[in-house]
Amino acid sequence: MVASRYWSRSRGAVGAAGAAGASPEAGFEGTVIVTTIFETKEAEPQVLSAGTPPPITAQLTFLDADNQPSEKASIGDQLHLVVTSEQAGPHNMMVTECVATRVGGEGEAVPFTIIDNGCPRYPALVGPVEQDFDKNRLKAEMKAFRLDGSYDIQIQCTIMFCAGPNGCPPSNCLDSGTNELFMSHGRRKRSIGQLLEEEQQQTAETLSAIIRVLAEGEQEEEVERFYNRTGNRAFSYKIAGNGNATHNRTTSSQHRRRQQQQNVQRQSISPDMVCLADSLFISTVVSMSMICLMLSALIVIWGCHSLRKGHTDDGTGAKLPK
Repeated sequence: MVASRYWSRSRGAVGAAGAAGASPEAGFEGTVIVTTIFETKEAEPQVLSAGTPPPITAQLTFLDADNQPSEKASIGDQLHLVVTSEQAGPHNMMVTECVATRVGGEGEAVPFTIIDNGCPRYPALVGPVEQDFDKNRLKAEMKAFRLDGSYDIQIQCTIMFCAGPNGCPPSNCLDSGTNELFMSHGRRKRSIGQLLEEEQQQTAETLSAIIRVLAEGEQEEEVERFYNRTGNRAFSYKIAGNGNATHNRTTSSQHRRRQQQQNVQRQSISPDMVCLADSLFISTVVSMSMICLMLSALIVIWGCHSLRKGHTDDGTGAKLPK
């Protein structure tokens, strides 16, 4: 399992392959451990509020290398972060920001920005956003990862929709590792006049997806025990009939109550209870047998002692001649 430490500060990112397209922020985000493995799901379609352009249904999806919805990924697997919409094409959409945050675990969750101001912060982990006109979508290549060892992470992306024939202009990003410029289809800095004009033709929505992270050999029971121990919320996933994945949030207390009810129902036929009863019965039989053997030995010793005393005593207290 490969883990890398990333440290983000207000004057840029210090870590692996940072991108100089991110705008400075006050303070610092902190340090997170990024491990590349996770199980992916899709976000529910989000309907935008009315405006210009009209209401839009968008979807955030994770696909594998074969462009199939991916439910599980191994360390370092190549994935696609995809944004699709039935009403907007790739030239009318741009990804302005994506933030990954662990769900659950102990201590405060530190946000990990992977796309900022339209540019990838760490191109080695998440690449630039590209327009895929063949499949009418935006996509960014990324490697599977998880944060701080948590089983669940949330990836939240802000998507901007631009009306008009010109659509959304791309961002000019700089790879700090190679000092090369590259294009990414996200927000870029514009003049005040352009901003005033574009604000009347733009609307934005935030999409998110909860991702369950399972390393090799880990089981769902370990996840439930982890959340029960830490008292955090757990997430259970259900695949809908149309192939899209939805997630249902369940508090750990509700899960414990449901688990207790299930345990009560299983007690009458539980193999563990049967094994425990058999072990208790066997140990009881063995203990009683040992007690009987000890009593028998005491009786034999007492009898032998009485016989020996009878041979040396005539009953009057005088010793018999030898």
